[in-house]
Amino acid sequence: MHPSAPLTLRIIALCYVIMLLQGADAFGISYVAPLLGQEHGIDPQWVGVIFTASVVGTLLGAIGVAPLSDRVGRRRVLLASVLLTGVPSLLIPLTTGVPALALLRFIVGLGYGASLPVAVALVSEVAPVHRRALLVTLTSTSTVVGMGVSGLATSLIVPHLGWHALLYSSGIMSMAVALIGSRFLPELRQASSPDMAPRRGDVRALISPSFLRQSLLLCLMLTMSSLVVNFAAYWLPTVIVNQGYSVRDTGFIGSGRQLLTVLAGFAVGWGMDRLGFGRVLVLCYALATVLFLVIVGLDALPVLALGTLLLGMTLFSAGTSGSLALISSVYPVEQRATALGWVQGVARLVGGSIGTSIGGVLVGTGWTQRQLAIGLGCVALVGLSSLLAMLQRAGHEAPPL
Repeated sequence: MHPSAPLTLRIIALCYVIMLLQGADAFGISYVAPLLGQEHGIDPQWVGVIFTASVVGTLLGAIGVAPLSDRVGRRRVLLASVLLTGVPSLLIPLTTGVPALALLRFIVGLGYGASLPVAVALVSEVAPVHRRALLVTLTSTSTVVGMGVSGLATSLIVPHLGWHALLYSSGIMSMAVALIGSRFLPELRQASSPDMAPRRGDVRALISPSFLRQSLLLCLMLTMSSLVVNFAAYWLPTVIVNQGYSVRDTGFIGSGRQLLTVLAGFAVGWGMDRLGFGRVLVLCYALATVLFLVIVGLDALPVLALGTLLLGMTLFSAGTSGSLALISSVYPVEQRATALGWVQGVARLVGGSIGTSIGGVLVGTGWTQRQLAIGLGCVALVGLSSLLAMLQRAGHEAPPL
C-alpha cells in the first residue's frame, strides 16, 4: 500500500535532495581536478587513479551496502550513504598525496554507490504508477543536478575562495541534509508474502533462469553507459579546458549541460510513462550514437563539435537515468535494491573504471576531441545493441529499426 500523498511527496523530495548532494560530493571534484593536480604536483594519469578509486568504491557500495536495504530498510542505508560521501568531502582539502586522496575518494564512491539504488528503489515503491518512470528518472538525474550545481559553484566560488571552499561547501550541505533526513524521512515496511521474506537481498535470484539473460544484457548496456557517463563526469571539464576555455567558463558550460540533461531526463521519464520504455530509451541511445559519430566531420568547426559532443552526452546521460526505471520494472520489489545495486555496481566497476582511468590516459596523451568522439560513438553503439536485445527478451516494445 502506498503512503499518503503528503508523505509520498516528502519521501520523493528528500530522496531528490539527497541524490543532488550525492552528485555534488561524488562528481564536483572533477571541476577542480586541474587545480588539485597542479597544487599537489599530480599528473593527469594519477588523478585518474584517484578517480578510479571512487569507481571501485561505487561497486562495493552498490553490491555490498545497497542490498542491505532490502533487509534492514531503505532509510538507514540511505542516510548512512550521505555520511559516507559528505565526511570525505570535508577531509580532501586537508589531504595530500595520491594514496590518502584515493582512500577518501574510495569512501565517497562507497556512499554514492549505495545511495542511488536505494533512493531509486524507494521512489519506485511510493510513486504513483502513472508517474513512476518520470519520478524515478528525475531522482536518478538529480545527481546530474548536483554536478551542475557544482559547476555553477565552481564558477562563483573557486575564483574568489579557492577549490578547497567548493568541497567544504558540499560536505557541510550533506551533513545538514543527513540531519534533516534523520528527522523527516520515515522507514516504510515493504509488503510481501511470508515465503518471499527469506529471498530479500538474495543476489542468486538475479542469475536464476528467469532473470539471467536480462541481467547480463542490462549489465552490458549499463557498462557502456557508465563508461561514457564517467568519462563525461570526470574528464569533460578537462577536455573543455584543453579547448582554451577558462576554469570559470568551463564551470558555466558544465552546469549548462547538466541543466539540459535534467530537462532531457524529464522528457524521457514523461515519455516512458506514456509511450513505454522501449521507444523512448532506444531513441535516446540512437540519437546519442549518431551525434558522437557526426563529430568526425566537424574538425573545422570546433565550437559546433564541442556543442555536438555535449548534446550527445546529455542524451546518453538522460537515457541512462531512464534505464533505472526499466530495471525497476524488470525485478520484483523484494529484489529491487539488490538488482539495482548489482547491475549498476558491476557496470560501474567495468565501464566506470575504464571511462575514468583510460580517460585520464587518453586526455594526458593528447587525444583530440575527434578521436574521443569516435571512441564514444562505438561504445554507445554497443550499448544501443544491448538495449534492443534486452527489450526484445523482456517483451517491452521497441520500434523496428
